Amino acid sequence: MQLQSEKKISEKKYSEGIEISRTSKDFLLDIASSCDRGRALDIGCGTGINASKLDSLGFKVSGVDLSETAIKKFKEQGYDGLVYDVSSDIPFDDNTFELVFVSEVIEHLDDVSSFLIEIKRVLKPQGCLVLSTPNSVFWAYRLLTLLGKSPSEVQHPGHLRFFSPRLLKKLLKESGLSEIEMSARNMYFIVGEALPAFLIRFLQIIPFFQQETRFLTKNIFFHISKKSKNVSAFWSDTILVKAYKK
Repeated sequence: MQLQSEKKISEKKYSEGIEISRTSKDFLLDIASSCDRGRALDIGCGTGINASKLDSLGFKVSGVDLSETAIKKFKEQGYDGLVYDVSSDIPFDDNTFELVFVSEVIEHLDDVSSFLIEIKRVLKPQGCLVLSTPNSVFWAYRLLTLLGKSPSEVQHPGHLRFFSPRLLKKLLKESGLSEIEMSARNMYFIVGEALPAFLIRFLQIIPFFQQETRFLTKNIFFHISKKSKNVSAFWSDTILVKAYKK
C-alpha cells in the first residue's frame, strides 16, 4: 500500500513539472566532487538533474527510481535508468560503483539498515557513498512539536523514517561503512508556504534571503542558511554524509 502511494506521488510530481534544484542537493554534489571518478549510481535519480551534474564532474551515471515518468525523462538525456523499488535490494552486482549518490531517499524506506548494507555491497572497495536526509530534530521541527505537530505531519507524506545525526551515524557504522564524515545545511530562519504576494516581493529584494520552490506543492519559501562543515542537531535541517567502503 505504501509503495503504491509513493509511486502515485512520484508520477504526479514528475509528470506535472520540471525537477527543481535545491541548495541542499548542490551541497551534496560538492561533496561528490571529492570522490574518485568512475561509475556512479544515482538512487532516486528523478529526471536527471543530479545526474547531469555528476556527468559534468566526470562520472558515468546510472540511475534507479520508482517513477516510470522520471526514468523515461532520465533516459531521454542519455543515461542508463531503471524503474525499481530499492526497498528490497539494489539491482546491480557486487563491487560495481565508485560512487553511490543518495539524495533524500532513506527517509522513504522502512528497512534503512538493509539498504545501507546493499549500498556497501554494490560499491567497489574504496568506493564512496554520499547521502542526504532531513534532520528530524532540527529546531523548526522541535518548535512544531511544541505546537502539537509530529514530524510525519510536517515533512513529505511519504517519509517513513525520521533521523537525528546521532541515529544516522549509528546506522552507517552498523552497516560496515567507514571514514564517516557528516556535514550539513544549517537553517537559521525559514518562512514560506502560502505567502502573500507583497511579502514575496519584499523578501526577494533582501540579499541574505534565499528563495526556493517546493517540487511537490510548488509553494515558495525563503530561508537564511549556509553549508556547515559540522552537523548540528539543533541548527541543521539537512544532514549530509560522506562514507567509504573499506
